[in-house]
Amino acid sequence: MTRMWMIDPRILCHNEGKKGGHLNGEYYEIAKAVGNVRKKRSLDGWLENNCLEPLSFRSRFDVLKAEMIRRGFNAKAVLKPYDLNYLGDKKYIRINRKASFKELMKRCDRCKKRYRRMVS
Repeated sequence: MTRMWMIDPRILCHNEGKKGGHLNGEYYEIAKAVGNVRKKRSLDGWLENNCLEPLSFRSRFDVLKAEMIRRGFNAKAVLKPYDLNYLGDKKYIRINRKASFKELMKRCDRCKKRYRRMVS
């Protein structure tokens, strides 16, 4: 599973040929995470590593979907209803956005290029 970057989705690169993209990757992985929540599977590894923000699944999914549609991508996935209560207090975990941004800029030249174009 990838992570929820929780940064402006305009920065995120997209699928280019065989290379994956952070925009579509995060979008589909949230849908998968919600599938795991619906089955009440453990998310502990992702939560402990600051990769998921459960209370933001719906809003983040919607923002990513809107950005994908804006870019002309097929974004038809739907999040079915889910209940986070089995996660207990872990559902309140929040991602450190500054650390997430730094990590993405370190990892991905395509995202870094998109960010530089956005701020120039």
